[in-house]
Amino acid sequence: MRLPGVALALLAFPILACGKIYAPADFERPRPGRDETTRSENSPGVAVDAPRPSSGEIPGDTPVEPEPEAGEGCRPPPLVLESVGGEQAGVIASFCISGRGCARCIDGILPPIESFTVAHPGDELTIAMPGARVTANPRCVPACEFAASAWPAICFEGQLLPSYTLGAPYYTAAQRTVIAQDQPWALTAAPGLYFVQVGGGEFVAPGGLSGEAGGMFGLLVDPGRERAVVDSAPFYAACLASPSSDGGSDSGGVEADGGLASDGG
Repeated sequence: MRLPGVALALLAFPILACGKIYAPADFERPRPGRDETTRSENSPGVAVDAPRPSSGEIPGDTPVEPEPEAGEGCRPPPLVLESVGGEQAGVIASFCISGRGCARCIDGILPPIESFTVAHPGDELTIAMPGARVTANPRCVPACEFAASAWPAICFEGQLLPSYTLGAPYYTAAQRTVIAQDQPWALTAAPGLYFVQVGGGEFVAPGGLSGEAGGMFGLLVDPGRERAVVDSAPFYAACLASPSSDGGSDSGGVEADGGLASDGG
């Protein structure tokens, strides 16, 4: 079983009463080339700093074996999403890092999100990187900003995916906010299930370690649930078991609560 690595009405994506979103039955996921992995200014409705995955990075594809670890310290410090409900550590698939004997860039697939933060509309969220300083990446070409983008979660062929992995015209984020490390920003996305992509940042840690900072988080915006950080497994399981796992039908999709109780699980 493949588990891939979030509410805005997309042009061809019906959104049902329970916050269900699914891909059209005749949809075929695009296979972008390597030259499409950086930000595209020609994509309508999109301004996102972190690169879109290449064909080898799309969750659910055949994994690409990463390079051997050059040392335990040759990875970026973790990005953390802080909210009233708790802290969630982001997952990182691709990165570049240098210093302390490290000089490497890893281009990997997005692993499954381990947790989802349950928040209410209007809540304040904060991105932190304990032990390091994060700023906008001055080497980003074209120029970009350190930002967080909330992408609707799509159920496609039994896989739970950020909408941008499905290609144009689904490059529209429900919310994109320029952020600063340790500074709160307001959640404006409508109730629904999202993947929050943080990108466009560069970190500097003590001792000369530096590199590109980015990560992915799970987010459930639901004013009827208790704020918390919950296990992601029920959300992936709900998508896998959905009647629309063959590509979509009017009777299926992903439930925004992942089958969890409305009292907070």
